[in-house]
Amino acid sequence: LRDESLPALGVRIEDRPSGVAQFAIDEPQRVLAEAARRREAAAQAEAAKAARAADQAAREAAEAARASVPPSEMFSPAHDGLFGRESSYGALDAEGIPLEDATGEPLSKSQRKKLVKLAQKQAKLVEAAGRR
Repeated sequence: LRDESLPALGVRIEDRPSGVAQFAIDEPQRVLAEAARRREAAAQAEAAKAARAADQAAREAAEAARASVPPSEMFSPAHDGLFGRESSYGALDAEGIPLEDATGEPLSKSQRKKLVKLAQKQAKLVEAAGRR
């Protein structure tokens, strides 16, 4: 009645914070246009909420997929997309840490140190996922 029948007659009902409803009589076209804008805004808000929920679910799924990869395999070419790398690494040592970049150049000491830290972080992530 409030959102369908009354706007067509030009009656607008507004809820007040005090709990009392106030009504006003206006042109039916104007009241209908306001009701349509409110419905459209609610639909857009609902679509934005659904998009945020889908984005959050995708992030959680990607994190769960990363958590399933052991640190010794995280630098293999099979997992480049999962970890957001554009290029693979060359040779890997016994622990799975890269020794060379994609072109075959040896990695610097600082680069290897960063990769070791990433592997340690991945080990903690895998361990935390195993406890859940």
